[in-house]
Amino acid sequence: MGIHLNREYQYTISEHKILLEDSWWQFQPMFTIDILDGYTPIKKASYTPIKKAKKYLNNWFLLTKIGRGDPQFSGRGHGMKGLKIGYQTNSWGNAAIDWLEYSTTSYSTTSDSFSAKTTSTMFLYENLFNNFIIGSGIGRLSQIKSPLGLQTDYGSNKETSFGFKFSIGYEFKIGNHFKIIPEYFANSSFQENIGFSGFILNIGWIN
Repeated sequence: MGIHLNREYQYTISEHKILLEDSWWQFQPMFTIDILDGYTPIKKASYTPIKKAKKYLNNWFLLTKIGRGDPQFSGRGHGMKGLKIGYQTNSWGNAAIDWLEYSTTSYSTTSDSFSAKTTSTMFLYENLFNNFIIGSGIGRLSQIKSPLGLQTDYGSNKETSFGFKFSIGYEFKIGNHFKIIPEYFANSSFQENIGFSGFILNIGWIN
């Protein structure tokens, strides 16, 4: 919106002369509309993916995991740590990638002692029943054993196996985006002495 201002002139041409006869000012109000503003293909293309991305990011969650467990080959519990990232829906449950590292300070046989580090990487499906979370999954377990002391002739040894995971936990929500999930789980494998189980605390954020 605005005012268009211009000056008009009237001339007469006579015998090779140009004579100014009259002049005057003109005022004209103006109102313009840009029909492409906000609807150009470039703006629409940049806006739509961002809007869709925000919609799907609202269902993702990230949890840190700490706990203690008992391996199948030992009666002593040791520390665990891990991460879980997943996608949550209200209709069919959660899908997640779960990673855990479990370290034991000693592993005893008849004559030797070892330190062992076991990791599990699992693809999980979880469902919620009145705040109880029941999950199951499949994935890979691996273990590295290293000798302790000088009484052994063995070097480090790594074993891997296909494995299964089963878990049950209870979800406590704090506000709209924070939750804590105490959980008991069991990782089993076809390879002897690689699986482990225990109690773990999931702490994290959900959009």
